[in-house]
Amino acid sequence: MALLSREAIVAVDDLKIERVTVPEWGGEVLIRTMNGIERSQFDSDIIVERNGERDVDKQRFFSELLSRTLVGEEGSRLFASPEEVRQLMGKSGEVLTRLGQVALRINGLSRESQEEITKNSEPAPNGASHSA
Repeated sequence: MALLSREAIVAVDDLKIERVTVPEWGGEVLIRTMNGIERSQFDSDIIVERNGERDVDKQRFFSELLSRTLVGEEGSRLFASPEEVRQLMGKSGEVLTRLGQVALRINGLSRESQEEITKNSEPAPNGASHSA
């Protein structure tokens, strides 16, 4: 297998998109993997501190996930602003859970990875941030 150059890596379109039928909405949606910037921001946005411990904010998890992964045909987010995300979260919980499961799968997010996000978000003992 060939060794990749920076140019070769940057040239590859590695963001997967999956088309999902949503009969309740009368059509289909596209769910995309997050890029590195979106994933890093997602990881930091879903962490809350409770009783001195860092944990995943389960109330915001799906809204943050779906707002970053539901995209139009050109690949841009359908629900980006806080108002748009609130509108999305007003839809059927059953549908949102089903879409969220697809987004979790194609983004490689599992219960274990959620725990890893929490662990990796803890500040370093000297106050320096972790590097990826």
